[in-house]
Amino acid sequence: METDGIGELVKRSLRRVSKSNFQHLEVLPSEQELLSERGVKDEFAQRYAAWRRAILLLGAAAMVFWFVVEIATFESTEDRLRRTTLESAEKQHGSLDMFQQQMVEQQLDQQVRMLGEDNLGIMDGVSWIVTFAILVGAVFMVLAARSWADVRKSRRWARYAFFVVFLTPFAIAAIPFTAFMDFSHLGANETSMVTMLLGSTLGGKIFLLVAPRALTLFPASIRSSMTLKTMIPESPLPGWVTALFAPTYPGFLILGVALVNQMQGDYKLLLGLICLVIAPLVYLRRGREILRPHTTDEVDTIVASARKQALVFNLIGGALIGMAVLDLEFFSAGDAARFAASFGGNFLLVTVFASDLMLALMYISHRQSDEYSESDFLKEASRKFAGLTECGFTDLQVSDAAKSD
Repeated sequence: METDGIGELVKRSLRRVSKSNFQHLEVLPSEQELLSERGVKDEFAQRYAAWRRAILLLGAAAMVFWFVVEIATFESTEDRLRRTTLESAEKQHGSLDMFQQQMVEQQLDQQVRMLGEDNLGIMDGVSWIVTFAILVGAVFMVLAARSWADVRKSRRWARYAFFVVFLTPFAIAAIPFTAFMDFSHLGANETSMVTMLLGSTLGGKIFLLVAPRALTLFPASIRSSMTLKTMIPESPLPGWVTALFAPTYPGFLILGVALVNQMQGDYKLLLGLICLVIAPLVYLRRGREILRPHTTDEVDTIVASARKQALVFNLIGGALIGMAVLDLEFFSAGDAARFAASFGGNFLLVTVFASDLMLALMYISHRQSDEYSESDFLKEASRKFAGLTECGFTDLQVSDAAKSD
């Protein structure tokens, strides 16, 4: 740790992550010395390690905070049922007298017995499994941040964190938990009704666990690719990754917000969604500029300007959706804190994982391009591309001539 203290370390990490531009990233002498001792001597390799250190430190903090929020805001299914029922009764009748409270409590006891305490415990178990996965992921992220100068070890811990945090909810989503529930105390008709009720509730719970992780894959991957573009602007691969994710992300984003939008339509939610959809399309609109190799001088003009435009739409869209979500009656302050912590932790975790993976793929692509240019495959591929280009299949944009046809 630097002698300037934790506060300066945090500020430096925030500055590095917010800019994410390797052309202007400075590595401290103490960091250079430590990296050199570990065999990392190249200038840009040290810059990448220093940037990665900032991501890991903030990501580890976000993961730990996420786990703390999950524990602090945890509410069992039975307790949530009781709370929502009491709130509904109070909204309908005003303040409840002792007799009314007893009646509500009796109804709640009947509902719990009908649903089955063990069945509700299974639903709570799903939440605890995911919470435990967050704890394990947080530990792995702390280990990755702690061993940041040991490249191979740090990358390994970051991969472990990604697999645990991301794969656990998807694995849970594939398990039919209602098949393990006991409905022997119910009749045939009641069993069908209760199974559907618990299944839909559990499905909604799993959706809320999976959705933030799935949604962060796209913006984090796009940010990773554009960040690596500032380090190796000569490579077109980061631009291709952005071009592939940019048109796909809006579809998943609309799908994720559709449920809330239909339950409680809000102009802020709609405008925020439009802004978030436009943000990745900025890269697609400037596809011709992003897809080609760049010089180092062009990084601050072409790449940086596209990132700034997308950032503006992302900030406006995020703020509008945040205000709309806070107005939702069924969305508590605890839910807001849990979602914010989940999104932040997932975003930083995906960023470091995607950057490590993409950097390795960029090298493989670079090595294969050299081998490909010297092989017999180039002539045959050129012949096929010539035929496809003649028909217009390889054009990114439809020409005026093609439009007239």
